[in-house]
Amino acid sequence: MNGDVLYPVELLQRVLDDEKDNVLAVEAKQCGKEEVKVIEGAEERIVAIGKELIQENSLGEFIGVAKLSEAFNIQFTDSLSQLIEAGGKADYFEAAIHPLLAKIQLHYVDVSDLPCIEIDFLEDLDKAAELATSDLFKSQR
Repeated sequence: MNGDVLYPVELLQRVLDDEKDNVLAVEAKQCGKEEVKVIEGAEERIVAIGKELIQENSLGEFIGVAKLSEAFNIQFTDSLSQLIEAGGKADYFEAAIHPLLAKIQLHYVDVSDLPCIEIDFLEDLDKAAELATSDLFKSQR
């Protein structure tokens, strides 16, 4: 989980309850240039991930919540090491996921119906504070 994202517990539960071993929470929407975009294939499978993807081709944004199997994490760790050794120390971790998509199935679960916010700026923090005090989060306080 990315630590700068506020979301209801229902979102996490939806990801954990998915029958697939490797699942990313995705908000289906038109994305901006700076968002981590995903492109979908058949059967809710992710075939590409990254900020550099063409916005018009993307399904939506990976919001930073995932369920990943032990097998995926072993290969992900190796992929991260290779990325760093190749000089990618400043790359986002999604750059290490992309090469794995041909080897391991990675799926998405649509969480577009649930509110979430990535907190990058002061304005985001204000919106997150408002969301956190809403009725949706009342049972989580």
